[in-house]
Amino acid sequence: LYTDGLHHGSAVVEVGDPNLVPETAYNLIASLKYKNHERFSAEVSAYHNYIRNFIYLVPQQPARLTIRGAFPTFYYRQVDARLVGTDVSASYSPLDRLILGGKASILRATNLTDDDYLVLMPADRFEGSLSYEFRGNDKVVEPYVKGAVAYTRRQNRAPEDQDYASPPPAYTLLRLAGGISLP
Repeated sequence: LYTDGLHHGSAVVEVGDPNLVPETAYNLIASLKYKNHERFSAEVSAYHNYIRNFIYLVPQQPARLTIRGAFPTFYYRQVDARLVGTDVSASYSPLDRLILGGKASILRATNLTDDDYLVLMPADRFEGSLSYEFRGNDKVVEPYVKGAVAYTRRQNRAPEDQDYASPPPAYTLLRLAGGISLP
């Protein structure tokens, strides 16, 4: 409500609004989970959220100049919003201790007050992985290695000219991990 200054944790200036009222959310979530013995499992979740008086930060141009320098400025705003999305995950084990996995997360966020997109919403994400679980012993439990490829699309559902920079292009991350548990 009364924020007005530099947020030291994120190095941005935030400006509050004393006229903000509480948000009211109406949520519908449906999930389906399937598991076939130890070989295959999958889960799909879909959601629809209508939020009246949704509070969010909106970038404000230009940056605010202070004695410490120029800082990006964001102000709190309220709109009616709709967030619709789905999360999907699945894993399959074609061989003992070898696991193929995949997941996806998709979100569509709409500013209903202005009939536009909401700013600062995450882009669609997809990931595929392959992991191998080694045999443990009494000193090392659950050793594994895992490789993954994660792809994030460019966010094309963003309001025009409402941020300091355009959404970044799509990108792919390669991950390699390993771990053990010690009793």
